[in-house]
Amino acid sequence: MVGGGPRIELLCNLPGRGTLSDLIEKGFKLYHIAYEVDDLEKATESLTAIGGKRIAEPVPGIAFGMRPLCFVMLPNMVLIELISRV
Repeated sequence: MVGGGPRIELLCNLPGRGTLSDLIEKGFKLYHIAYEVDDLEKATESLTAIGGKRIAEPVPGIAFGMRPLCFVMLPNMVLIELISRV
Protein backbone atom coordinates (compact mmCIF):
# COMPACT_ATOMS: atom_id res chain seq x y z
CA MET A 1 0.00 0.00 0.00
CA VAL A 2 1.48 3.30 -1.05
CA GLY A 3 0.17 6.69 -0.03
CA GLY A 4 1.17 9.98 1.52
CA GLY A 5 2.57 8.31 4.63
CA PRO A 6 4.33 5.02 5.32
CA ARG A 7 4.44 2.29 2.70
CA ILE A 8 3.23 -1.12 3.83
CA GLU A 9 4.05 -4.32 1.97
CA LEU A 10 1.99 -7.43 2.70
CA LEU A 11 3.93 -10.61 1.90
CA CYS A 12 3.00 -14.24 1.31
CA ASN A 13 4.73 -17.28 -0.11
CA LEU A 14 4.56 -17.69 -3.87
CA PRO A 15 2.87 -20.90 -5.08
CA GLY A 16 5.29 -23.80 -4.67
CA ARG A 17 7.78 -21.72 -2.64
CA GLY A 18 8.32 -21.57 1.10
CA THR A 19 10.60 -18.56 1.47
CA LEU A 20 8.56 -17.07 4.32
CA SER A 21 7.44 -20.34 5.95
CA ASP A 22 10.01 -20.30 8.77
CA LEU A 23 9.09 -16.74 9.74
CA ILE A 24 5.36 -17.49 9.63
CA GLU A 25 5.77 -20.65 11.72
CA LYS A 26 7.75 -18.69 14.34
CA GLY A 27 4.95 -16.13 14.57
CA PHE A 28 6.78 -13.19 12.99
CA LYS A 29 4.38 -10.36 12.24
CA LEU A 30 6.93 -7.79 11.08
CA TYR A 31 9.54 -8.87 8.54
CA HIS A 32 11.67 -5.72 8.32
CA ILE A 33 11.68 -1.94 8.54
CA ALA A 34 12.84 0.24 5.65
CA TYR A 35 14.25 3.75 5.68
CA GLU A 36 15.04 6.13 2.83
CA VAL A 37 18.50 7.60 3.33
CA ASP A 38 20.48 10.35 1.62
CA ASP A 39 23.77 8.41 1.71
CA LEU A 40 23.49 4.62 1.54
CA GLU A 41 27.12 3.96 2.50
CA LYS A 42 27.08 6.36 5.44
CA ALA A 43 23.81 4.88 6.77
CA THR A 44 25.21 1.35 6.39
CA GLU A 45 28.39 2.34 8.23
CA SER A 46 26.32 3.81 11.08
CA LEU A 47 24.42 0.55 11.52
CA THR A 48 27.51 -1.65 11.25
CA ALA A 49 29.21 0.57 13.87
CA ILE A 50 26.57 -0.58 16.39
CA GLY A 51 27.01 -4.25 15.50
CA GLY A 52 24.81 -4.58 12.42
CA LYS A 53 25.88 -6.83 9.56
CA ARG A 54 25.24 -5.96 5.93
CA ILE A 55 23.50 -8.95 4.37
CA ALA A 56 24.58 -8.23 0.78
CA GLU A 57 26.07 -5.51 -1.37
CA PRO A 58 23.65 -2.81 -2.61
CA VAL A 59 21.34 -3.83 -5.47
CA PRO A 60 18.86 -1.89 -7.63
CA GLY A 61 15.42 -1.84 -5.99
CA ILE A 62 12.81 -2.83 -8.57
CA ALA A 63 9.95 -1.48 -6.43
CA PHE A 64 11.81 1.82 -5.90
CA GLY A 65 12.62 2.98 -9.42
CA MET A 66 15.89 1.00 -9.42
CA ARG A 67 17.33 3.14 -6.61
CA PRO A 68 20.08 1.25 -4.76
CA LEU A 69 19.14 -0.53 -1.55
CA CYS A 70 20.71 -2.92 0.92
CA PHE A 71 19.77 -4.84 4.06
CA VAL A 72 21.46 -4.77 7.48
CA MET A 73 20.70 -7.25 10.28
CA LEU A 74 20.96 -5.63 13.70
CA PRO A 75 22.25 -7.52 16.76
CA ASN A 76 18.64 -7.78 18.08
CA MET A 77 17.68 -9.60 14.83
CA VAL A 78 15.73 -6.67 13.39
CA LEU A 79 16.28 -6.48 9.64
CA ILE A 80 16.71 -2.95 8.29
CA GLU A 81 16.33 -2.08 4.61
CA LEU A 82 18.14 1.07 3.52
CA ILE A 83 16.86 2.68 0.31
CA SER A 84 18.81 5.44 -1.39
CA ARG A 85 16.71 8.58 -1.68
CA VAL A 86 18.38 9.43 -5.03
